[in-house]
Amino acid sequence: MAFGYAFKIPSASTEKGLGTGRVDHSFTFGTSENISHFNLDFNFTQFLIGRPTASGFDENQQLAFAFSHGIHGGLQFAGEFYGDTQLNKATPGFASSLWALTYTVVPRLVIDGGFEGGAHFWRATSARVRGSDVLDSKSLPWMAAKAIEQSS
Repeated sequence: MAFGYAFKIPSASTEKGLGTGRVDHSFTFGTSENISHFNLDFNFTQFLIGRPTASGFDENQQLAFAFSHGIHGGLQFAGEFYGDTQLNKATPGFASSLWALTYTVVPRLVIDGGFEGGAHFWRATSARVRGSDVLDSKSLPWMAAKAIEQSS
């Protein structure tokens, strides 16, 4: 079980459209369990996103359920279902899923590739194929990466 807090300090150029000029906050609860050789993860995040054109914050939540299972040797299958509630009128909620194969070369070097597809406003959107990534296997809990990705 873990609790996390993250904040974004506005440092990117607002003139170039690279940032909002506002502070964002995220509060995350995560839990993980191993059941019958499956690793199961559940995360809940509350976001407070600074409004770029007004004072105060827009709020939304993110839920994520991920699982992984070893296939053979360093080869592993992983999947995740996740989504966010609507942030404001301009930023709709969405639901998505991710399916991946990972291969552990050494304990701190993992190569993965996968497929992600999702829906906005409950309409199917185009899916994309993810390229290869090199990951530190200690950072595989997706909670922190998703929180940072969604709050930026």
